[in-house]
Amino acid sequence: MAEYQINDWMKLTGRMSADSYTELREERIGTESVDVSMYTRNNRAFTEQNNDLYLNMNKNFGTDGEISFSGLLGYNQRRSSFQSIYASTNGGLVVPGVYALSNSVAAPAAPSEGSNTIGVDGIYGQASIGYQNFLYVDLSARQDVSSTLPVENNTYFYPAASLSLIWSEFVDSDILSFGKIRANWANVGSDAPANALVDAYGIGTPFNGTTLASAPSTQNNSMLLPENTASTELGLEVKLFDNRFGFDVSAYQRSTTNQILPAQVSTATGTYFKYVNAGQVDNQGFEVSSYITPVKTKDFQWDVNINWSTNDNTVVSLFGDSESLLLGSVQGGVNMTARVGESYGTLEGTQYVRAGGDGAPLVYDWASSRGGARYYTGDVGVIGNVQADWRGGINNAISYKNVRLSALVDAQWGGNFFSLDTYYGYGTGVYDFQAGTNAAGNPIRTNVEDGGGLTFEEVAYLGIETPQQWDGVTVDADGNPVGTANSTPMWMNDYGNAMGWALGGPKEMHIHDASFVKLREVALTYTLPTSALAGLPVAGVDVSFVGRNLAILYKNTPWSDPEAGLAAGNLQGYQSGAYPTLREVGVNLRVKF
Repeated sequence: MAEYQINDWMKLTGRMSADSYTELREERIGTESVDVSMYTRNNRAFTEQNNDLYLNMNKNFGTDGEISFSGLLGYNQRRSSFQSIYASTNGGLVVPGVYALSNSVAAPAAPSEGSNTIGVDGIYGQASIGYQNFLYVDLSARQDVSSTLPVENNTYFYPAASLSLIWSEFVDSDILSFGKIRANWANVGSDAPANALVDAYGIGTPFNGTTLASAPSTQNNSMLLPENTASTELGLEVKLFDNRFGFDVSAYQRSTTNQILPAQVSTATGTYFKYVNAGQVDNQGFEVSSYITPVKTKDFQWDVNINWSTNDNTVVSLFGDSESLLLGSVQGGVNMTARVGESYGTLEGTQYVRAGGDGAPLVYDWASSRGGARYYTGDVGVIGNVQADWRGGINNAISYKNVRLSALVDAQWGGNFFSLDTYYGYGTGVYDFQAGTNAAGNPIRTNVEDGGGLTFEEVAYLGIETPQQWDGVTVDADGNPVGTANSTPMWMNDYGNAMGWALGGPKEMHIHDASFVKLREVALTYTLPTSALAGLPVAGVDVSFVGRNLAILYKNTPWSDPEAGLAAGNLQGYQSGAYPTLREVGVNLRVKF
């Protein structure tokens, strides 16, 4: 970094920085495993370089300096590159325990290689103007040119503005310490992923000396436009009682257009997906944070911090006249989609058939030698959504002299996920309610005619083989059919049981609530007194004992942590092979210079 002071209020700065990492990822499957023994190796490398040249300005104007000004004008050049090479053994390992590509039973397939370089050049500016320490206006703008977009659409401009009024300057009160209202508006642009414009063949393993190539499964798009997000926000910040209590409340609205997504297309096109600019998604919500210090003495202090947020998400439109965009499909027959009029991230699969339309799930006599009742399986429809209703947390901290004890509890309410664990687990009878004896004292896993099976609550029984038939219309106050027989037990012997996948039970059965309350972190910190640091070149030393993910205080999900999802990004709401949640306990040393 180099600096040049032009005058007393202007300074020119040049800066160069680089960030890089390399990874070696390996996977080993031993010869004693159920699967074929295997060794895979993946070498990855990433580098990012930034070159900046910017002019800083700071000056006061007016007869008494009542107008403050700070500004920034700059240029940024960013270059990032990524390389990857992946190879695997073929047909197993020759020598057990030797994990090397050369220890392959058959000739290994050609390595899979990937490489991309992204370049972004940007010019930017920022100005902050204040008047008499109570009125502030902030303006900023940036224009980028990205190599991941087509030449005719590779430039995007995004400005922002905010206005803040510190109204407590006009209030003479012993209670009010600080008060501010603010209004923000911003428009943000974004480019495409690397190599999303032009299709290229992938080179595979040669056959009999002949080079083979294949078309990509995702078609690129040379007409992409940059993404754009426009947002507005209003906020109020208040501090009271000599800063012993305060809160910050904000309401926001964001609209994202031209999102760049791989949309599913007809396979008649020769591919499965295509990059498109996919419509509009709106978000609006509230964020609240608050703090209070109930007790404060010379040696003792108790601090409480609370935060809460809610977000209402809506897919307004997609590309063309499409009403649904497939984000991904997972094992078990459930799709993650973006559906017009719904929140982003709907889960779609076969539904229950419910009494009265929205009552209890309907079951019927199963015409089989196994006997018992079975769920009706309805049409494919929306069976859940990954979006939570709200999120929040509370942190309590107690300090006594140089010792501080803090505990963080956070929560999520709402949201759903599909569990492949219960999808297969119910069918194979691995859960506790499927073992032992039923209410009649008979083994659950014996035939129904021998007194086995289970009778479930909150189901509506339609006895096909009984004269007590439901007319399909009449229901009680709870939405259950009127005029039916009592439910018969459901057959629970093997993977073909009434809750199993073999005969097509509703996928809705395996949609679970993702709500939780967790003791997220507890920390005990000791700060060395300054007298103990005399003569040392350090400003402070903290030693902490930290525990994370210590307890799930509440959850509405059976047998697993609601956060133990397998997917991320656009493919949230899928759980498979969930492990028990790990508690982490450690020691943290922080030295300040």
